[in-house]
Amino acid sequence: MLPAEDKLRVGIAGLAHGHAQSFFRTALARADIEIVGVSEPDATTVATYLRRFPKLDRSRIYSSHAAMMDKAKPEAVMIFSSTFDHKEIVE
Repeated sequence: MLPAEDKLRVGIAGLAHGHAQSFFRTALARADIEIVGVSEPDATTVATYLRRFPKLDRSRIYSSHAAMMDKAKPEAVMIFSSTFDHKEIVE
């Protein structure tokens, strides 16, 4: 197991895009990535992901992208929201 400081701290902005599932399947099994926060405003979508990925830490889920960025402080962010929301998240 890598020390925490050697892991890339990744945030996930949105879960609407289907590619998020593939990312979670891979990332949750990797020792060099730590998912420090996930932002998704839709509670039903969040519940689906928590059931599908039991390793996903419920305490790292945020209802807004700004809260996730502020509290989780990721080094990199993967965007899996609707493409209509990408510009807002990047800004």
